[in-house]
Amino acid sequence: MLEKFSQEIVASVNPLKYPLLVGKRVSSAISFLIKILLISCIFAGLLFWPQINVLNYGVNQELEKIENINVKGSVQLSEDIKMPAEKPWVYATSDEKTFYNESKVFIGPKLVKYTVYGQEYEFKSDDPWEEKREKIKPAVTYLLTFLISGVVSMFLVVLFLKYLVISLFLGLIGYLLLDLTPFNVSIKKSFNTAFYSMIWIVPLEVITWPLGNNWLLPFKEIFYVKIYLIPLMLYLAVYLVSTACIIMTEKERTKLDIEWNQ
Repeated sequence: MLEKFSQEIVASVNPLKYPLLVGKRVSSAISFLIKILLISCIFAGLLFWPQINVLNYGVNQELEKIENINVKGSVQLSEDIKMPAEKPWVYATSDEKTFYNESKVFIGPKLVKYTVYGQEYEFKSDDPWEEKREKIKPAVTYLLTFLISGVVSMFLVVLFLKYLVISLFLGLIGYLLLDLTPFNVSIKKSFNTAFYSMIWIVPLEVITWPLGNNWLLPFKEIFYVKIYLIPLMLYLAVYLVSTACIIMTEKERTKLDIEWNQ
């Protein structure tokens, strides 16, 4: 599978190879787009990781500014909270005698315990704030990681929809325009060409995002999704050149068939 995908990557950067690529199923071309997007996001994540560490360091520094937290109050529960009900990850109780050690997070009236990356932390309500602060920092780091993972997942879905719509739009417009000329191609080949041409636009936009990609000249924003001029022009150029290679290949093939049958 890896060898096949590597061959697809090599072929997709060479317009002369598109006559071979467009013979594949459309689902294979969409799968190729998803793989390229995932790989690009991984590289973008590696570039963005130092910024996450800076953010985490900044949050911990802000926690150092808190000298003391004193909250007095009580919460009475009609029954213990378990999420989920079976083998709960989060267990909360107002009974001082109840303790559940199997959960990832346990919240009691006088004790809080949680597990982060396999390491257990716990503190009591009457512990000094300095001790609590050091034990809260890993939870803050974990929470930031969780939130950022959620944002990245949503960002990945939005990007996939963006590139899918662009590919479908260009593939359809290209097919309709070429259908008005003697050099028409099938709609399947037009869509596949549009999908495989994404080999240029996806890495360029996604990988450079953590570094700032205003130099790509954003000119349109739709639902907070930016469309960049430079990658789009490059994408159109690759699509046009690849389509021209497909047309020339089919024309030569038709010419050979005619000469062979004469």
